[in-house]
Amino acid sequence: MTAMSTISKRDRMLLMILAGIVVFIGLYLGVYNRFVSMRDTVLAEIDEMTPRLETLREYAANQAKYQAEIEAAKTVIDTLRAEFPREVRPEDLIMLSTQLEDDVGMTIGTVSFAKPVAVLEFNNVVEKEAGSYQTAPVTAWNKAMSLSCTLTYPQLKETVRYLYSLPLATTLEAVSVSYDSSTGELFGSMSVNKYYMTGIDDAYQETQIPPVSQGTPNIFGSITTE
Repeated sequence: MTAMSTISKRDRMLLMILAGIVVFIGLYLGVYNRFVSMRDTVLAEIDEMTPRLETLREYAANQAKYQAEIEAAKTVIDTLRAEFPREVRPEDLIMLSTQLEDDVGMTIGTVSFAKPVAVLEFNNVVEKEAGSYQTAPVTAWNKAMSLSCTLTYPQLKETVRYLYSLPLATTLEAVSVSYDSSTGELFGSMSVNKYYMTGIDDAYQETQIPPVSQGTPNIFGSITTE
C-alpha cells in the first residue's frame, strides 16, 4: 500500500487548503512587493520633482514681473542693435571721410581700408511666434579705416565729438598728429573703426551717395543754344 493511501480524506483536504494558502501568500507577496517597489519609485520621483515644482510655482507667481522685465530687456537690446548695421562696405567709409571734410572741416589726403575682423560671437534669442523662441548665431565685426589728414586743434576735438555722436557704432581707435609750425595746423593720421553684426534680420541700408558731376558734353564751348 502506498503512502498516499495512508492519508485520510480529512488530511488531504487540509493539505490542499495549506497548498492554496501557500500559493496565495506567494502571489500576494509577489504582487505586493512589485507595487511596493513601484510606490517607492514614484515617491522618489515626487521627492526629486518637488523642488522643481516649488520653483515653477514661484515663476508662475512672478510671471507678470518677469514678462515686464523681458519686454524692458528686449527694448534695450533693440535699441543697442539699431547701432549695428548688417554690413559696412567701403562706400560707407568713403562717405564717412567725406562727411568729416564737410562737417568738421579737416582736409583728408589718403584713405585705406582693412579687412573686417570678427570681435565677438554669440547666440541671439529670436522669437519666431508667440511663446516660441530659438537661438541664432550672431557675429560682431570691426572694419577699420585709416586716413591721413590736415586739421586744426579745434577740428581735432570736433572730430572726436563728431565720431562718437554718429547713430551707428563708430570709434576713434588711434590718432597720430604733429604740429606744422609753418601753417599752425596739425598733420598726421587717424584710425576709425566701424562695427556691424551678421546673423541678424535687418536689411543692409545703402549709403546715400550724392550725384557727382561727370563733366560737360560741350567741352570746347562750340555749341550754343538760345
